[in-house]
Amino acid sequence: MRATQIPSLLKLAAILFGALLFASLSIAQEALQFNVPYHCPDGTDNIITKCQSNARGEVCFWRQEKNGQLIVERFNVRGQMDGWLKICKVQTPPPPKSPAAALQWQPGQPMIPLYLSEFPTVEKVKREIQGSSPDDTLARQVAVFTYLPQILIRSQPPNRSVREGLTPDEQKVTGAYSLAAYEISQAYAKSHTPEEAKAFERRHGQYEMDSDFYKLWFN
Repeated sequence: MRATQIPSLLKLAAILFGALLFASLSIAQEALQFNVPYHCPDGTDNIITKCQSNARGEVCFWRQEKNGQLIVERFNVRGQMDGWLKICKVQTPPPPKSPAAALQWQPGQPMIPLYLSEFPTVEKVKREIQGSSPDDTLARQVAVFTYLPQILIRSQPPNRSVREGLTPDEQKVTGAYSLAAYEISQAYAKSHTPEEAKAFERRHGQYEMDSDFYKLWFN
């Protein structure tokens, strides 16, 4: 009875050991990323599309590309992919630009229509529009950012149809000004009391209607 039990126990131990070994190897393996290019030193990209289990274990399918062109489609068991997974890595994309950064343009940058090149960047407005105090400076800047899109509309050629709308560059410029005014107002409201925020809104509203201030910054 005991003699027959020993092989069974050994077989059971072997099965358990194999299961533990497979689990430990699975944990050690790097988690796969699907439908993203693994860039390899030879300039090719491996893109894993799916993995599934069968009698051979976990089998993964991927396609190999170069410069966006398909070279070949492959598949293999997960364990036999570790070789190229060690040298082919997913490239971390650069962090996305903030909305404000995406709307900026550089002085002298070609714009369509050409008159847009005369409009100041957000940085220039913030640098040159200064007031008697930090709060007064911000109020003046919001007033200028609010008024500049109106000047842009008035600067359009007289023979231009309203139905045409704004060009992509005009949208970029007006969007940058509007976003700058919004961000200043929101930041001020978050760091001040509701009463102070209302007073700030009134102040930059007065600057928007102040003809003397308009002549000062416009010139």
